[in-house]
Amino acid sequence: MVALPQHPGSDTKQTEDFLEGFSRQIFIQNEFIDRPLDISYTIDELERRNDSLFSGKLDLKNVGIAGHSFGGYTMLAIAGATPDFEALEQDCNLDIGDLNTALLLQCRALKPEQKEYDFKDDRVKAVFVVNPVNSGIFSTKSLAKIDIPVFIGAGSYDPATPFIFEQVTSYPRLKVPRKYLQLQEGQAHVDFSQLDAGITDMLETTIDLTLPSPQLLDGYTHSMMLSFFEVYIRNNGQYKSFLTSSYAQYLSQGQNFKTHLITEDSSDELNQSIDDFYQR
Repeated sequence: MVALPQHPGSDTKQTEDFLEGFSRQIFIQNEFIDRPLDISYTIDELERRNDSLFSGKLDLKNVGIAGHSFGGYTMLAIAGATPDFEALEQDCNLDIGDLNTALLLQCRALKPEQKEYDFKDDRVKAVFVVNPVNSGIFSTKSLAKIDIPVFIGAGSYDPATPFIFEQVTSYPRLKVPRKYLQLQEGQAHVDFSQLDAGITDMLETTIDLTLPSPQLLDGYTHSMMLSFFEVYIRNNGQYKSFLTSSYAQYLSQGQNFKTHLITEDSSDELNQSIDDFYQR
């Protein structure tokens, strides 16, 4: 079963209200607190209704969660990462907002009451996030608190949560051995074709930019997501071979836009590459 909770205050309606001038905020600032609570509340409600609606068939002590962008922050918080407002404030005082656009969103978390929050829900056993907003609000000590398997997806064309500043920065902070980082070439945070039927053609025409097909990117994501939850939620070891860099290479055969997978086995090489990048 898949449950898709709605987050009033940062959902599609809130965005529409902002664009139409009915709200001054693209999202309500308290959403950094309310969103993780929404997830736990959803699980609570499913537990309450499990017997009456599902004949007790839902295993709600063994839950997998997935989220994109702001939803990525939400799921990492549920997995055990705690907001580090002191570290975030330091980042927000630096002049790097022009480079990392994701900080523009994260710095707004400084507005609500700043106290210690712990949203960890022990019923959650694995977390899958794509383009998560997280590097400022979750410091090294924050992400080190996660003790369940984590899969992070990223895109090389993502302007909203830049790969080098967000996902690449956060992945080494995870101390759990069962962690994965997937990079999709050409993935740009959102599917432009869903925003406007002609926007993809416009981009390719005006700035000589070729984008991968949404179906290709969806295939990369869904293949990894299915395998990840089969292994860590359903305890199906037969899918472990799909959570490898060699399988990512297999998926990419013949494609102009490829996908790459980094696992714990190759994390040392990634860490060295990150160090080299920041020392330039």
